[in-house]
Amino acid sequence: MNTAYRKDVRRTVAGHKKRFFSLLIITTLGVAMFTGLQASCRDLRLSADALFDGQKLFDIRVQSTLGLTGEDVAALAALDGVEQAEGGVSINADTPAQGGTGKVEVRTLSGTGLNEPYLLEGSLPAEPGQIAVTQKYLDDTGKTLGDTLTLIPEEDEEEEEEEEEEPAAETDEDWDIQVEDTGASEPALTRTEFTITGVVLDPMDVNSGGTASAFRVSSNTDYTFFVLA
Repeated sequence: MNTAYRKDVRRTVAGHKKRFFSLLIITTLGVAMFTGLQASCRDLRLSADALFDGQKLFDIRVQSTLGLTGEDVAALAALDGVEQAEGGVSINADTPAQGGTGKVEVRTLSGTGLNEPYLLEGSLPAEPGQIAVTQKYLDDTGKTLGDTLTLIPEEDEEEEEEEEEEPAAETDEDWDIQVEDTGASEPALTRTEFTITGVVLDPMDVNSGGTASAFRVSSNTDYTFFVLA
């Protein structure tokens, strides 16, 4: 019985070689494609998680157009499950770019490393007057490390109060929270001229400007800069 079955298989293959090898190649390609997709998706997920952990990306972001105080930050830090809460400031400005002006969000660097930008080249700002920019800004303006850029503060406008909460995937780990003041109490820029010292990747927007789509937030600004607090 076994011998007859094997002979029948050999005759079938010998009589339909083209069909057999076509099906063999299609099946091989399908298995290879499925295996590659499974492996690449897992690698991308692990790589993104490693980046977020390495840069201490926050789990929840709270913003206020009315202003936040140290008491607000302390109240958030006292909540159950919160490992770290830290205040920050972001300022909107304009900068000359591509023959016109580009919208910029200027963020202060954390003193504890929370939500720290990933350094691609150069160094993070170490003193006032230094600034870190994204590669998109350099590509659009042709500037390099050591060049000077100008920021033009935006006029004060009424903005709707916004509060964002973006928890990470459900885990048993404690939360990191960043609290940002983007409202009327926001300090004005104390200087307008900065020296570019570093090129960074914003961990909140790893797809910004063609380098990648935002995993965490979608921004309506063209560039993101980082300065000392």
